[in-house]
Amino acid sequence: MIQVGIGLESLHAKNIVHRDIKIENILMTDFSEDAKVRIADLGSAIKLESSEHKTCFKIGTPGYTAPEVIQGKPYSFSCDIWSFGCLLHVLLSAQPPFWDEDRKTRDNKVCFEPLNLEANRYTANLSASCKNLLAQMLEKDPQKRLRIAEIFQHRWFWTQ
Repeated sequence: MIQVGIGLESLHAKNIVHRDIKIENILMTDFSEDAKVRIADLGSAIKLESSEHKTCFKIGTPGYTAPEVIQGKPYSFSCDIWSFGCLLHVLLSAQPPFWDEDRKTRDNKVCFEPLNLEANRYTANLSASCKNLLAQMLEKDPQKRLRIAEIFQHRWFWTQ
């Protein structure tokens, strides 16, 4: 997960928003602990003019798309943090955090329902620090959502 974060940090430093972080777009060279991890498929990515600029184009994969993108609000790098949080949730529980087969129901959950980590038998058993990290990455308000550097400083990464 740290390597995915490092990849996102590198993209964001170049003012690139990936906009489609999901499990299918994370590639590994092998299954060893030393495997190199790469972020693939930059077909949805956009290069912003500066770190202060935003875009409004609705794009992303269902189950990984941030609320501000679904709602057509201006967004930037924080949408990748949301998707990264969804990816972490999928890796820990085998499903996206607000999943529903029905698109309208799913989008409503993403935009308006609180994150409920106790509803899933896998996430209910996560450590308090892991739940805290997920909650901060999946914060509905992009202004309150963690930044990539803050993710690296979170205690969950240092208590493993």
